[in-house]
Amino acid sequence: MEENVRSRFGLEQHRLQDLKGRILNSGCETFVDYPCYWGGLVDDKPITSGLEEFGERVLNNLWNSLSKSFDNQISQSQAIEEEEKHHTALMDSYNAAFVGRRPQLIKTMELIRKEKNAVFVITGQQGCGKSAFMAAVNQEASSDNPSHENLIHFVGASPGSGQLCNLLQRICWTIKLTFNLIMGVPDDYQNLVTKLPKFLEQASERVGYSKFVIAVDGLDQLTPHNVAWNMEWLPQSIPDNVIFLLSCLESKECHKSLQRRTDISFFNLGPLDILDKSEMIRKTLGIYRKTLDESPFNNQMKLLASKRQANLAMYLSLACEEIRMFGVFEEVSTRLKSLSHTMDALLQDVIGRLEREHDKNMVQQTLVLLTCARMLVHHTPYKWTPCLEEEELHHLLSLAYQVKGQKFTYDGIRNISLAPLQFIPTAVFARLIRSVKSLINPGVEHSSQLRIHSDIISKAVNHRYLKGTGVEMRIQMHILLAGYFSKLADPRGDGSLTGAQLRGITELPYHLTHAGLFQLLQTVLCNLHFIHACARLGVAPLLPESFQVSGRTTNPSRIYQKELEKFTSSPTIQSYNNFVQRCLHLIGQCPSLVWQEAANQPSASLVCQNALEELNDVSDSEHRLVQWKNKAETDHPCIQTLSSFAQPVSCLDISPDNQFFVCGSEDSAIRLYELSTGMEKRSFYGHADAITAVCFVGSNRLVSSSKDGLLSLWDVHQGHSDFQSSHCFHTDKIVFLVCYRISEMSGHRRHVNWCCSDKGGNMVASASWDCMVKLWDGAPVNHGGRKIVTASWDATLKVWDTVEKKKLAVLRGHKSAVRSVAWSPNDVYLASAAMDGEVMMWSASNGVVVGCLSGHTQPINQLRFAPSGLELVTVSDDHSLKVWSGTLGKQVCSHSLPDNSPSTVCVFSPDGGLLLTGYHSGNLCLLDVLTGHVIVEVRHHESRVSGVAWCSSNQELPGVIVGYHSGVVEILSSEDGRLITTLTSDHTPVSSVTFASRNQLVAASFEDASIKIWRLMTLSKGMKSLPILCTLYAESSAPVSCIAFSPDGTQLACVTRDKMLIVWASDDSSLRQEGKQPTLKLHGCHKDWITSVAWSDNGDYLVTGSNDCSLKLWSLKKKQVKVTFEGHLSAVTSVSYSHGCIVSSSADGQLKIWSHRGVEITTLHAHDRGVNCCDILVPVGEEDGDEESNWLRRWTRDPRIAGSIHA
Repeated sequence: MEENVRSRFGLEQHRLQDLKGRILNSGCETFVDYPCYWGGLVDDKPITSGLEEFGERVLNNLWNSLSKSFDNQISQSQAIEEEEKHHTALMDSYNAAFVGRRPQLIKTMELIRKEKNAVFVITGQQGCGKSAFMAAVNQEASSDNPSHENLIHFVGASPGSGQLCNLLQRICWTIKLTFNLIMGVPDDYQNLVTKLPKFLEQASERVGYSKFVIAVDGLDQLTPHNVAWNMEWLPQSIPDNVIFLLSCLESKECHKSLQRRTDISFFNLGPLDILDKSEMIRKTLGIYRKTLDESPFNNQMKLLASKRQANLAMYLSLACEEIRMFGVFEEVSTRLKSLSHTMDALLQDVIGRLEREHDKNMVQQTLVLLTCARMLVHHTPYKWTPCLEEEELHHLLSLAYQVKGQKFTYDGIRNISLAPLQFIPTAVFARLIRSVKSLINPGVEHSSQLRIHSDIISKAVNHRYLKGTGVEMRIQMHILLAGYFSKLADPRGDGSLTGAQLRGITELPYHLTHAGLFQLLQTVLCNLHFIHACARLGVAPLLPESFQVSGRTTNPSRIYQKELEKFTSSPTIQSYNNFVQRCLHLIGQCPSLVWQEAANQPSASLVCQNALEELNDVSDSEHRLVQWKNKAETDHPCIQTLSSFAQPVSCLDISPDNQFFVCGSEDSAIRLYELSTGMEKRSFYGHADAITAVCFVGSNRLVSSSKDGLLSLWDVHQGHSDFQSSHCFHTDKIVFLVCYRISEMSGHRRHVNWCCSDKGGNMVASASWDCMVKLWDGAPVNHGGRKIVTASWDATLKVWDTVEKKKLAVLRGHKSAVRSVAWSPNDVYLASAAMDGEVMMWSASNGVVVGCLSGHTQPINQLRFAPSGLELVTVSDDHSLKVWSGTLGKQVCSHSLPDNSPSTVCVFSPDGGLLLTGYHSGNLCLLDVLTGHVIVEVRHHESRVSGVAWCSSNQELPGVIVGYHSGVVEILSSEDGRLITTLTSDHTPVSSVTFASRNQLVAASFEDASIKIWRLMTLSKGMKSLPILCTLYAESSAPVSCIAFSPDGTQLACVTRDKMLIVWASDDSSLRQEGKQPTLKLHGCHKDWITSVAWSDNGDYLVTGSNDCSLKLWSLKKKQVKVTFEGHLSAVTSVSYSHGCIVSSSADGQLKIWSHRGVEITTLHAHDRGVNCCDILVPVGEEDGDEESNWLRRWTRDPRIAGSIHA
């Protein structure tokens, strides 16, 4: 503002800054740096101008707040009235064109007048005129009942008309408004289905002796949401004086569902006869004052009526439109002869004629844009329909015209700012819309929403433009749409996404995905402003779906698929996807928390780093955050939280294919979700009380139990026994499963508290408050084949043998009643949840507690493992659902070389703070364990590193021993990696090295079965080599695989590839003896090569790993196996032992943690390829008790910090 005006404010400036600070700290949504400019003085008062965007934002927020705070009855009734206009206009259009079919119409009306209540279904092939016939019947029925208006609903008449919830709401609202009822109309599907019979009863009482007809045309076109085609929403008992008139195609799912009912009458409309065809042609052309010659010598009527598919009303309508548009009277007969005989070919002729009359590119772009575009028509769940606003289409065609003759680019479209004169002239655009009216919105006037009329026309457009090389055309249209919606979402173009239009935010990721612009898609999705915009506009639940692009498109291009794979594996995408899924329940409710939650992530995460970088680039006043100084530096084990449940969630299960999970709640609803995104796919009902348990029975059925004392069996794929193949439906590449209830199972006398199934789906077990467990269909329940575990109020778990019918074990450890229990898929673990919210993991083999989880604020109702065993899902009375890692342990850091050379060996430093890693390329890296920072990286040789060990001499020369495959053994400085001394440079490959700190011995094994030993205490500064103290020979025909000194340095163990275990004494007196013999030599210790060996902390035991996939713990006193560890599915490559804990790695990329008693603690899926080496460090505390129990207590407190494991 001007200086003379600024001086007027004085002290007010300080008060204004104080007010701004209070607003920013209030937690409410703020709009910082909104566009505006100095507007001068009006009546000597300063004015701010350019506040249009600010005002639009304020109005949008105000409207959203009002919508949440006040009843929406007025807006709903207005919406119903607007919807009524669409259907009435379409009905009038059909009635104006309807001809013939008098016998069918008379018969239908006679039945309607005769029956007190009925459901009539009109069937016929596509395009035969069912919609026009339905309109005619409704008009006749309305003339019989002048006291009230009947209801007719055309699926497709408006964008939301294909949604079942919208249909049921319209029926209820129409009855409410027609008969002045005071009943409330629900919004959700379950309550709509419940309330619909009550509304029908009220209509029945008020119509008197007349009939109330509800006509629904196009049942087969209803969207898959809520499984509309199973017809469960149609009341089983229709009140008197209420008639349902329905239409659908034959052999569709809805038609088969209706055929199961015995109270429904079916009428097949059939084709038009010759008289009806002639009458329809005369009436259609007569509207435009045109006729066809019917003289014997030039019978044009016969030419048209004799076409192969002229018995379809849709064919005749399109053909008459073609004749009307044909302007050469003398050549009408020739044109009639050239008309195609089939609907598909005629549609191609119509599109060809449009291309000749208008700009070919414009027609092509119009039809393809309507095929590619979509519009959000329903929230919770989100539903879409292919649609464009007329204004949007005008803008898009104008943008396309500006780059005529060139390929569309995203930046090119964004950079075009259309001036008024650059738009396609309104007259040209209006003429185009009028010409394509027969293909889009036929019969609907004054609608600004444009969409393809039917599936036949959509197929014709796809066949003409989008098959084969037409894939590029589809991509170009998606680029055009992406550029257009990008300008709506981000009007400034700086990535701030301050646009207030919902369409821009929801459509931009969709079109970027289909255009294959994955780099731009990553830029959008990995932008905190985009996440904030989705939350601010109320569509935060769409975020997880935006990240899940695999399977959403059908582009067969190899380049596209390669870029898609690169996108999905991007660390940035994975980091932001994890952040969104983990924090969605918070940022969805409070959008202003986006940056705070991002800053709360681990400091090493990309989300946190990007948030802090962004905050450093803006003023301090824009984002005020709380700095969490002692935050966890590892990702929280909870992967996803869903908190949109109105009632507590009581149970859940995960599908065997690991794609979906189903949960039940106390509102008696069962809901199906996509596991990867948390998106609700459908919900279904049938129980009269709260759901207590749900589980998948095999791959295609679901069983649920309830407090109503019943179990329900559902078929997740198909409800008809004569259909063998599984069935699923796709809308915008989103899969919807069809679920039907097959039967109800009764037998319990009280509440059914639980149900579960065996892995093969052959048996269901149910537990009830009647103290009974019932087995249905006679097969076992646990995955192994014969065990079942029960949880009870006495805080115990009991394991039963279902074959012998006896109790096998009682597990005690919980402090309160146990509410849920689950087997892991591999039968290694049991997981149980108690009333106090505690989750315990047990070893299924011996009942040892191996872990605990906590995180819910209320008691947990149920838990389940995913079929893969990688996730554990819990649901609680706190209205939340949590997905946990199914194993204990969490990755702290990772490191790899730029050339991706394999890591061959690794070892922790004695204090556990550093990690030394050797590589196949000869590189050595010294890492900080907590940060992963590389402290030293050297490469002295180009040979593979075969062994490493930490060492230090009495002269305090800290270093590391390194053995190479080339036969070299060296000692390097751990400070800078420089060479201290070379112990040997033999050409025989080194297989392993080890160090004994007490007596300063260094040992190296070689592939010639020899072992060389040096004494490190004789090393002094400047010495280039050390003399060999002694050489041992394993007397083996195969190489030595691994060697290890005992903790006190008095014994040396080695293992060989010919399955031998050998132990020598390594004290001073023994090493000085000539002809030294081993103190222990065992043959055939394993069934295959022994690959590794490690000592226990007290030196009494040895553990060995082998290619036979097993580990063995050996007692040196008894010289025999104490415990055999079985569980690996591939060769064991390395073992390590520390304080009662054994870690083993295998060639399939897994790490397993064991107690020395043989209990498998957990499995870490560490790598995608084989693990070459592993090491473990367990901190030692001052705890009483035996070695294993102390370690288990440390591990189960926090699996992320109790122990460190590296592979």
